[in-house]
Formats: sequence, C-alpha cells, structure tokens
Amino acid sequence: MPSTSLSNKLIVATVVSLLATMVGLELSPPQALAAEETTPPSPLMKLQAQVERAFGRCDAAMLRPILSRRFKTLVATRVLAPSDGYYAADQLLILFERLFEGRTTVRFKAISADSKPRGDGRASLPIRWISSDGGQSHTEVTFVLMLARYDGDWQIREIRDLK
Repeated sequence: MPSTSLSNKLIVATVVSLLATMVGLELSPPQALAAEETTPPSPLMKLQAQVERAFGRCDAAMLRPILSRRFKTLVATRVLAPSDGYYAADQLLILFERLFEGRTTVRFKAISADSKPRGDGRASLPIRWISSDGGQSHTEVTFVLMLARYDGDWQIREIRDLK
C-alpha cells in the first residue's frame, strides 16, 4: 500500500495532468511523475552522500568503507599529504584524521559530480570544503576524488588538486 505522501503526490499529479490536458498541454502520466520521486539514489549518489556526511562531521572513520583495501590510492594534493604518492587505506585514514583535526565544517559542496560512470568506468567527485579552526579563520580547499568500481563497490582511487 502506498504511503500517504505518495498517494497525495499521485492525486496532485493526476489533477495537474487532467488540467494540462484540458488546456492542450502534454505531460508525463501521473504514475511516471510519482515513480520518478521514489527512484532510489544511484550508488554514486550514495557515495557522494557518504563523503558529504564524513566532511560535514569531520569524521575520517566514515570514509573507511570507500577506501580501497586492495590497492593503494594516489594522493596528489598538498591538502592531504606533503608529497605525491600512493597510500594504503590505513595511511589515508591518518591523513584525513589530520585534515579534520580541530576543524569544523562551514560548508561542503560537491562541484558538478558525475552521476553515472564515464566510458572508462570511472567517475569524479570534485569537492569544495570550507572549514574553521574554531576561530575567525576559514580555510577553503578544493580537490577531486577519482572513483572506480571494485568488487561491485565504488572506491576512491585518486585524490588530486582541482585545477
């Protein structure tokens, strides 16, 4: 049985569709409109939400499930590491803990993230993160998470400066 919210949306969509038909407009059927709103988020959108929560709470542990245990991750940004290199998941957690230490998020934004994989099976998640150290000072950093799918799960494969 549909929820009250979904039933109300279906009723409204039906009324709008009938009114539109009366004035000569063509709209999607009400069931299609209601179904669009109940479509579950894609795996990439779920990963983006997980990254947003981790940065919003400055909680490195929330990133653990999307760090590869199988491969080292390329880090090519001074935001996280003093030099470019490949880092294991545990090392990345330490780098993120250091990044988040003593900071609170002022604003986090994914900038034009891929909603589906590119032709090479990868996706990107450009990030703009503004944080505060508790005082008046705000720090803004931008970088991009390059994502790839392994064993059915999306994982961070590279972290690079956003150019």
